[in-house]
Amino acid sequence: MQAHCIFDMDGLLIDTESIHIRVNNEILARYGLTWTEDIKVKMTGTKERDSATSFVEHYQPLGVPLTVDQYQAERKEKVISRMADCKPLPGVVRLVKHLKANNVPIAIATSSTRFMYNHKAKNNADLFSLFGDHVVCSDDEGIVKGKPHPDLILAGARSLGQFVSTSDDNSHCLVFEDSELGAIAGLRANMRVILVPDEKAVIDPDVLSKCAKVLKSMEDFVPDEFGLPPFPNL
Repeated sequence: MQAHCIFDMDGLLIDTESIHIRVNNEILARYGLTWTEDIKVKMTGTKERDSATSFVEHYQPLGVPLTVDQYQAERKEKVISRMADCKPLPGVVRLVKHLKANNVPIAIATSSTRFMYNHKAKNNADLFSLFGDHVVCSDDEGIVKGKPHPDLILAGARSLGQFVSTSDDNSHCLVFEDSELGAIAGLRANMRVILVPDEKAVIDPDVLSKCAKVLKSMEDFVPDEFGLPPFPNL
């Protein structure tokens, strides 16, 4: 069966990671705090509301008086103001263009809301136009739970015409993720996961062992290792 590729967006296709680090540290600096790796892991890859809740639950006891709504509104405003600086990560454009040129079905399954997806996509239209309408966002109809639940990933596959469920062998689907929670979602969907984590991320060894491949960069992905057309010789 032909491989189908499902991509996360934030921190995988485009470098929103550095923007979120700056924004969260800017908010926390008012209270003499920083955004630490332990809470970052809990927030990365989850629905926007869920990540905001995790932030507030972690930092309110430390003296940050923001409510979930207040934090989410401030974060949203600050992130949008920096979206023009958000660029594709190394290796992404080459891979996506290669898959598209070879008629490999591709989709995005992102924890961003549709509103935030549109803001991020318009600054990188050459990349995101390659996915057409095959984009699933966390607030789309039918998405009940965010990652690490498999809802988003399964919906991404269904957008490509695949009738999949968690009881199926979906190993023909490749899920590209950068977060532990995203990887778990892909594994729960019974798909093969290509994990490209941030170099500072601390990932559960059990999750790492279950991924089909763990890469330092999308530049390191070799399509023919997964039955995809090889990159042309330069």
